Amino acid sequence: MADPVFNEVFGVFAVTLGVDVTAGDPIFFDGTNWLLADSADNTKFAEAFIVESFRSGERGVACMGGILL
Repeated sequence: MADPVFNEVFGVFAVTLGVDVTAGDPIFFDGTNWLLADSADNTKFAEAFIVESFRSGERGVACMGGILL
């Protein structure tokens, strides 16, 4: 399946994560680092989303919100 595409984004920022991520993945800030959000854990709720897929350790783009196609 192809990566989701964001039509519009706001609150764009650069981020580096320790795992491979796909566009649309939700992330949260733990006070020190950005990590993948976990819907099964209410302390790890989504605060932002990955805009484009990138590999672990690479710098990528995330956003606080937008319209996902």
